Amino acid sequence: MVYIFGGIAVNCLWGLAFLAPYVLADTSPLMIVFGRYVVYGALSLAIMVFAHKSLAAAHWRMAFVLAFTGNVGYFLLMALAVQFAGIAIAALIIGVLPVVMALWGNWHERTVPFSHLIVPLALILGGLAALNGHTLAAAESSKDLTNTLWGIGFALGALVLWSHYGVKNALYLKRHTDIDALGWANVIGVASMVQVVIGLLGYGLIFGFDLMPSTSEGLWDLIWVSLGLGVVVSWFATHVWNLTSRHVPIVLVGQLIVFETVSSIVYGHLADQSWPNLITAVSVLTVVFAVVLSLRIIGKYKDA
Repeated sequence: MVYIFGGIAVNCLWGLAFLAPYVLADTSPLMIVFGRYVVYGALSLAIMVFAHKSLAAAHWRMAFVLAFTGNVGYFLLMALAVQFAGIAIAALIIGVLPVVMALWGNWHERTVPFSHLIVPLALILGGLAALNGHTLAAAESSKDLTNTLWGIGFALGALVLWSHYGVKNALYLKRHTDIDALGWANVIGVASMVQVVIGLLGYGLIFGFDLMPSTSEGLWDLIWVSLGLGVVVSWFATHVWNLTSRHVPIVLVGQLIVFETVSSIVYGHLADQSWPNLITAVSVLTVVFAVVLSLRIIGKYKDA
């Protein structure tokens, strides 16, 4: 159970990432991605150098793939989705992640019969749809349609990337028990840093390097947000998530991601200084109940 609670806590931390492009609305998403993963990678590299630990080349190759699908590529698309379409629409689409990952993970591990997942996954889908359905309608009427469509496209891309990361990362850790969770978090952190540095240099050479905030206040906001995202939301959270991914069936690991969506909605209401309505409250209770129900179902098969 400790790994399950750890997974829930991690997703509540990840929900904070949705606030970054919201708080830094005037900052380029590229700079938010750059700041986050340079901090994460620099901390990871320092720990690896101090501990004198490294991994085989094959592990590094997989780390670079996962660094893109789970970190750099995903967060860039998510940040673009939030800025183009808003938190509500981005959270709604990316919120389907628990269902996609649960089905994909169960296809790999065959933890439980798929028929036994119909009820909890349907509850999750229904709860997530209701959670943002009313907000989505309001967003569509108030935002430019072209921007909204671009945002939806970015959110769908983020959904595909993180689904790949969630399943492949869990399978890799389960199959390679010689890799410790912290060491794997550090390797992915370094790989993420290399990617954002190369990516930003390439972008700058083509389009120019005029991406920094125009005011000192904006620069300090970017620095503080980058430190929070890099140290807590990335390095610490990835370490704990690796432990959860290794010790919990993927079909359940995927469903824990509902707490990222739920927490991001809560944070969004806090940022807007508004109270959630009855639909939001019932939807949150529905998805939490669905995860508890799934936990009971999976527990029966593990005990059998």
